Amino acid sequence: MNNIHIWLKGTNKTLPFNSYIGTLNVIKHYEKILRKNYDIHTYQISFCSTEYLVKGYKIFIHFNDTKQVEIQLGENICTQRLIKPEHNLEKLLLAGEFGKLYNREDV
Repeated sequence: MNNIHIWLKGTNKTLPFNSYIGTLNVIKHYEKILRKNYDIHTYQISFCSTEYLVKGYKIFIHFNDTKQVEIQLGENICTQRLIKPEHNLEKLLLAGEFGKLYNREDV
């Protein structure tokens, strides 16, 4: 299974793919060469998209080093919302639909 892991502020993870273009190039390369069973780790929330869910990816959001949620089409444990392909997951993520993005002390 192909997975996209999106790491948010507060994580202590050093990632090889920090930029949007770098992450996109790696995804395109992996889709062409590997085709299956790879993990992409990035800080870019733009990859929180139903486009990748429809392609068969699993998307994991890491809020910190210990808390993570999986976002999938249909019912999700982390939200009462039924996720459909036409939803904008990035906006839902920023609105806090999948979990609290930060603590007031972090701002």
